[in-house]
Amino acid sequence: MIQIVSPRKELLMRVLSITAALIAASLPFAAPAAAQESLPCKFPKRIMIVHGNNAVARMAIRQVASQITGKGMEGNNSGVLRGELRGREVEFTIRWSNGHRGFYTGRISGSGTLSGQNTDATNMRSQTTWFLREAVPC
Repeated sequence: MIQIVSPRKELLMRVLSITAALIAASLPFAAPAAAQESLPCKFPKRIMIVHGNNAVARMAIRQVASQITGKGMEGNNSGVLRGELRGREVEFTIRWSNGHRGFYTGRISGSGTLSGQNTDATNMRSQTTWFLREAVPC
């Protein structure tokens, strides 16, 4: 049997086929590994930064997209935190009320452990390691 298809009907069938392919491609199936790696990490609302000299800073954190801000204390010293999260890399600065300014860099491991290096920007020779007691899920 021969079927005659009009150009209009053929165009409609192609549009429907392309539309169906686009819809199928956008369904929420398992994302490729590269796309999963770019999922944002989420800071806990309260963190404890443990420094290499065992000093502990307690901070209340707010995260909006990749920006992190916070306020907290280390002993009698209050501080304001501002920084950024890029994938699993973290950079932030804490401006302390005693005039010191701590610059922190770190990386979140696959298990959510965040650790790194800290430098006092007012005395570049003052450096130590640090880690968070809380996990940072990604």
